[in-house]
Amino acid sequence: MDQGNDATGVVSSIKVAHNPADFIYNIISDRAVQTKSALQLQLYDSVAMLDGTISLKGKADDIIYQKALSDLVDTIGLEANAKLINLKGKEYEEVANRIMPKLVEAARFLAKGFMSGAPIVVRFHNDGDGSAGAIALYRAFAELQKRFFTGERGVSWEMNRSIAYTLESFYADKMRFQSYESIERPIVVITDFGTSEESIEALNGSAEVCDIVWLDHHMPYDGFPRESVKHYINVCDFGGESSFTAGLLTCMFAQVLAAVDVEDVKAAALVSDYSKYADFKSEAAAMHSIILDYLTSSSNEMHNKPKYMDAVLRDSEKSESVFRHANGILEETIDTGIKNVRSYRNAEGINICVLDFAHIAKLRLDYPLPGRYSSKLQYRMESVNGGRTVTLVHYGSYISVRTSEDVRGSIDLLEIIEKLKASSNGAIAGGGHKQAASIRTERGRIDEAIRLFLMELGVQAD
Repeated sequence: MDQGNDATGVVSSIKVAHNPADFIYNIISDRAVQTKSALQLQLYDSVAMLDGTISLKGKADDIIYQKALSDLVDTIGLEANAKLINLKGKEYEEVANRIMPKLVEAARFLAKGFMSGAPIVVRFHNDGDGSAGAIALYRAFAELQKRFFTGERGVSWEMNRSIAYTLESFYADKMRFQSYESIERPIVVITDFGTSEESIEALNGSAEVCDIVWLDHHMPYDGFPRESVKHYINVCDFGGESSFTAGLLTCMFAQVLAAVDVEDVKAAALVSDYSKYADFKSEAAAMHSIILDYLTSSSNEMHNKPKYMDAVLRDSEKSESVFRHANGILEETIDTGIKNVRSYRNAEGINICVLDFAHIAKLRLDYPLPGRYSSKLQYRMESVNGGRTVTLVHYGSYISVRTSEDVRGSIDLLEIIEKLKASSNGAIAGGGHKQAASIRTERGRIDEAIRLFLMELGVQAD
């Protein structure tokens, strides 16, 4: 809104502060306005804005407010944005086309929350795939703010180191929401994690507090309560599989929201997750995937924010520096891993590589974390063995498992995990994809879990 023009609007949210003079009001007008006011306003207040001064006109009803918000969201052109996404000739084209109506529906819901000033938390998994999706959303929100906002529209960004949306995470989100009064409900956006039994308590707790937009590519377990999530979009429910990564899905979602260019992070997400759709010959995609893996491994919280990661990717000098540092560390850790791998071969000629991550931890380097290291080691061992490889990297009470494409028809990691869970009465559990999974055990039972897992693969460990 031009501060020199007279305009009217409706107060749709309030970010409260200790001093009422510091309250930040979101006002829906011909655009969304984030501003302070000499008046202490309330939700649904109808106000006039002239040259930066706000005066109270009266009270708007919900019909007037909803029409103003819908009219503003309509100007984004979500359906037109969706049509601009180039899917022609993509291997995942059919799956993406089936998902698209759901993405448009969820994008309209999120756009209403964004425009209204409702509190929003975005939670993404701490790897290249999850962070690529977060960067895409950051770009989309930044574009919407530039086009439709007067004042800065805040969003909270949280990198998730767990595969679950835990009660602890939900309580942290709930505390953030308590700093707001809003007509629209608070929103949590989850990408690339959470489709597990461990998320159920937080999901149940969220029902009375907030709405969730959930984007994932992990296979849902039988009975996962999709219906309790406002917008649950999982590629597995549309005929896709894990190679259609959550990062790719979230990038498409961002394109629907704001028609932003996210092709660079799409490519990085696919390479980072070793998707069959990835272009491993792309130097830029490989470089960006390592940069994102490195930054999401950092203990520096600033490095974990999409704004910072996006700035690194867009700065050629900075990205080259980070890449060289990260790649040097990666090569050192891979060389160390290869020297310490225990190798087995089963009757079907499948190579099984087992590594204790302690050998890597002794190097005292800040990268990579065990889960993503297992993917990097698996990729190298596949090259050495000419395929037909399974890699297990164990650390503490956890095992990270990866398989090569050519054995996925004969080895189902999730099925094996379910067998171990049943035989151990729950002492061994886990989840993930059919070809990439993690296992956790009760304390002191890691050796037993490795032995039982190897037996399922047809190997008798020493």
